[in-house]
Formats: sequence, structure tokens, C-alpha cells
Amino acid sequence: KQPKTEPPLETTPLPEETRQAISSISLPNEPSDHHRLVRPWFAEHKRLQRERKKLIEQVDTYRWWRGGKEPVSDLTERDLYRFKITSALLSSAEAAGVKPQSAHIDGHIRFEVNGWEIKARVQEKMRRGLRPPAKDAPPWTAFLDHHQNGLGPSGFLRIAILTYLDAGRKREWVETGDVKIPDLMAEIVDRIASASEVLEAIKRKRAEQRQIQAERDRANAEAARLIQHERHRWEGFKEHARRWEEHARLLAFIDAIKARAELEPDASIDGRSITEWINWAEQKTAEMDPFQHGLGK
Repeated sequence: KQPKTEPPLETTPLPEETRQAISSISLPNEPSDHHRLVRPWFAEHKRLQRERKKLIEQVDTYRWWRGGKEPVSDLTERDLYRFKITSALLSSAEAAGVKPQSAHIDGHIRFEVNGWEIKARVQEKMRRGLRPPAKDAPPWTAFLDHHQNGLGPSGFLRIAILTYLDAGRKREWVETGDVKIPDLMAEIVDRIASASEVLEAIKRKRAEQRQIQAERDRANAEAARLIQHERHRWEGFKEHARRWEEHARLLAFIDAIKARAELEPDASIDGRSITEWINWAEQKTAEMDPFQHGLGK
């Protein structure tokens, strides 16, 4: 039997004017047209090229030592497309009141929505190729280190919200031959913008669950306390019964000693007269009487 899942939380949709504003955002062409968080990627790519070239020149005679790393190629068509889509996503998010906090060249993005951090990623949808690429084939991306070996590009981008939202809520979008990311942009931004509502609801629900669990723990602790108290009462009752039985046995023994004393009035026990010894024994026996101090003691 499948566990019952709750339907996704109803959230406030983007206003129509915001959707129209998003639909009017076009993909940038020049590096200077990109979003402020993406523009530095072009310079970062050049820096990576220089550093890799320097590394190769330094250790070229020990190729195995540098792990077989190849030169960083120029930006490819897939790289440039990903840069453009990321820029459009960031600009669209800002149009919806979402604050982009950071964007890494590997596609990881951090947004802030009403004080909540939302993590996402824009990356190539990878697939396992039927055959490895030819050795002389140009690289499909300048950032091969960002992708798993043995997989190749699908030719489609994938955008995923990495922050957990409620079950059943879509958090991943993949392009197809007919539907591209710009066609999905309003839906993606809507999901990012409404994430704070979802996270607030999750926070409230978890607080309620913690409260319910705390009440359950208190009830269990009280039940355990009552069980322990009842056990102690029963053990005490049995102890009273044992003392009563011992008390009755001692009284019978004292009566036997008294009868014996009538036959031997001058006898002594441990240096005491029979009368002194009987008085001492009666005093100690009285202390064994469970009714002497009350059964509740």
C-alpha cells in the first residue's frame, strides 16, 4: 500500500503583469548584455584557460601527474546558451521580486525570497552516449570538469530547484525539442518566488509536529510515572504483608516464651531476665507491626 501524500500547498501565483514582464525578457547577445552575476563568467573562463595552460606547460613531461587534464577550450555553443539562459533566469527572478545572491560558473545559483535561501542549478541535461566521442572531436563544453565522466550532452538544458519543497511540487524542468527554457521561464520563476510560502508552511508544520511529539512524550512520561508509582505501591503492599506475617510469627514466639517463663521464672537469656527479654522482644516486635505507623507510610 502506497503511503498517502498530501497535495502540494496552494501558493500565490505570479501577477499577470509580472508574467508579461518575464515573457518580454530576451536572451542577451553580447557579454556586456548579460546579468551582472553572469558577466564575470567570461573573465573567469579566460582565467581558467590561462591557469590550465600554465599547468600543462609546467608538467607536460609528467602528463600522468596532472591527471590527464586537457586545455580549457574556448566557450562552446552550449556554454554560451547556458550563460544566456542563466542571465534570463536571474533577470526574470528580479522582475518577480526575487533577489539573486550568487551565481557560480558551474550553474549553481542562490536566491533570497523573503529571507529564505533558495538554491537552484542550470546545467546541461546529461545522457549516456551509445559510443564515446572521437578523440579528435572538439569538446562540447569548456567546463568538462563540471560534468560526470562517461556522460555526454543531450542538447537540452535542465533547471532544478535544489532546495527541498513539499512533496509533489515540481522542482525540475528539462527542455525538449519543442519546449525551450524561455517557454518555461514564468513557471520556473513562479515556483522560485513562491518557495518562501512553501518553506514557511513546512516550518509551521514541523513546529506543530514537534509540539505534538512533545505532548506525546509528556503523556508517555506521565504514563510511565504512573506505572512506576503503581509498581512501588504494590511492592510496598507486599512488604506490609511480609511484615505482618513476621509480626504474627514473632508474637506467637513471644507467647511461647511467656509460657516457658511460667515454668522457669528464674531463667535468663543473654544475661537478661526472662521478663526483661520479653519486654525487649515485644518492643522490637511492635515495630514490625505494619499498622503501627499506617499502611501508607
